[in-house]
Amino acid sequence: MRGFGLCSRPTAAIRINVFSTVSPLIQPKRIDLGRRGAHTTSIMVVTHQFSCGCGENTISLSFNDNMPVEVVDQVYCPHCEENGHPHLEAWPLPGDWFVHFDLEVARFFALVKLEIDPALVNPGFIMDREFVH
Repeated sequence: MRGFGLCSRPTAAIRINVFSTVSPLIQPKRIDLGRRGAHTTSIMVVTHQFSCGCGENTISLSFNDNMPVEVVDQVYCPHCEENGHPHLEAWPLPGDWFVHFDLEVARFFALVKLEIDPALVNPGFIMDREFVH
């Protein structure tokens, strides 16, 4: 007798699609990390487009492992500071962009999904582990 969700032979990779009723800009992608035994390991990557603080430009950021897009509080383009939108306490991104994270959202995610101490979460943790890139 087989238990719920178990099978007697290896199964193919599972494809997970994320759909958003809030924003049509979220696009699900499936990334194969390679084979482990008879199974394919995948992570979910969601791409979301953000408008900068001054509203002149947009940037697409990718989110791994179901990190919620709400973790990004604001993004700043290279022109934001001269347009009156300083990027103090923001983390640098390639192309002279900056991102400010909502660390309360990130810490809640770390506690609930990753089961780690929320005190360990800071912008460096988010970027180094490539939860947002």
